[in-house]
Amino acid sequence: MSDFSLPLQDSLDALRTQLTVADPEALALRAGAIFTPQSESGGNFRLLYWSREVILHFPAFTGKYAADGAPLGEFDTALLAHYLAATDGTPMTERWIPFEQLPESGELAADFQARTGEALAAAFGNNADAFIAANEALYGRREFFGNLAFSYQVLPRVPLLVVGWLGGEEIPPAYRILFDASAPHHLPPDAYALLGQHLTQRLIQSAGA
Repeated sequence: MSDFSLPLQDSLDALRTQLTVADPEALALRAGAIFTPQSESGGNFRLLYWSREVILHFPAFTGKYAADGAPLGEFDTALLAHYLAATDGTPMTERWIPFEQLPESGELAADFQARTGEALAAAFGNNADAFIAANEALYGRREFFGNLAFSYQVLPRVPLLVVGWLGGEEIPPAYRILFDASAPHHLPPDAYALLGQHLTQRLIQSAGA
């Protein structure tokens, strides 16, 4: 399986250069963030990331969590930079699509389902109680989709939905991570691949599976 994370982080320096010359107020408006100038040439973005407020410094594009000042890791910083660079402000549709419907996702699609849906099926199977408990521990929002579903607001315009279909005598349980139909307007497909894998790992760890 390929390492989804490397291309995302390798492009961070180029993204910083690109974003340095952008209008931060326009970036904030498209991203659903708040920009506060601190000087003539700099300031801070504030936005929610996995339901936690983060502060991203402009133009350095380093960041921290607002609550405790803990620094953002390189991957998290890269993801936020990709989001600010890519999002065009398109509203969410509340219509869910699978990963393979994202443009230019073809080469990643098989790996994505193996790392997410198949991994969740191996960890949870038909154990609905364990799946519910794992999502509740991560503050997922219960949704009416499939047999069991929970949504997560990763970024202001980027939700994820994890869905489980319980199996029967001849049908095995199945799981998928879905994306809002507006997803192509906000991040590249490798970023969504990483987000889905990240959520999968957190759910499995939460369940101790």
